[in-house]
Amino acid sequence: MRVYSHSMLATYENCPHQYRLRYIDRLRLPDGEEGIEAFLGSRVHEVLEKLHRDLMLSRLNTLDSLLRYYDSLWKKNWHDNVVITRKGFTRTHYKKSGVKAISNYYRRYHPFNGDTTLGVEMKVLFRIGDYSFRGYIDRFCRTQDGVYEIHDYKTSGSLPSQDRFDTDRQLALYQIGIMERFPKARNNTRLVWHYLLFDERIESERTVGDLRDLKKEVVSLIRTIEKDTKFEPRESNLCDWCEYPEYCPAKKHEMKVRDLPPNRYLKEKGVSLVNRY
Repeated sequence: MRVYSHSMLATYENCPHQYRLRYIDRLRLPDGEEGIEAFLGSRVHEVLEKLHRDLMLSRLNTLDSLLRYYDSLWKKNWHDNVVITRKGFTRTHYKKSGVKAISNYYRRYHPFNGDTTLGVEMKVLFRIGDYSFRGYIDRFCRTQDGVYEIHDYKTSGSLPSQDRFDTDRQLALYQIGIMERFPKARNNTRLVWHYLLFDERIESERTVGDLRDLKKEVVSLIRTIEKDTKFEPRESNLCDWCEYPEYCPAKKHEMKVRDLPPNRYLKEKGVSLVNRY
């Protein structure tokens, strides 16, 4: 039986064809390609995981030691197939943004005594109706006044509006899983996002009714996915970050002519037609 996740559902909503390639055909990227944004996010998450795991054993790392750890992780994991798609940006720019993200977080919450960490990179397994779900919580904690919090770290370069967080599905799904394991969290849970590059903390809460409605929406979406037999591509601005352009019917022609020399590119039938119009 398939185990679903927020990422799977979001992928289908963004592009059914990408969902098919990734989760049904299980197409793997050639030569271990990895986007620089994902690479940066992984390294920052690893540093913050170390920070809080060590705190659980009463060890407080200095900011300098964490930044040295970040530098070692960057060098250890860097490979030639990390892809940078944004023009004018280099790996140095991204690496510096990671330093900024870690420093912002550390200085804001030091000495980290405002809550008790109950888990980091915490796996949650739960069911919604007939469907199984899996997720990983960046950090789960209990505040001094007894509120349970589900934390998520973001290294994104854009900051969404509050409406986006109040309707966010990912952490709300995690809350459903947490409520099964921690009954005291049923009516006492807060969702928290850390947009590290902006030094912003965003909070939101869900009622029991909100979670009930979410379960219905998720079940309906899964039924749509399982009935789909075509998985048509859906073009959007997200296509620029897709890892499968050469396998996409909507991008097939673009990929075909991309590497042609200028004299052949301009004479290519489709290109000349577009230029004419």
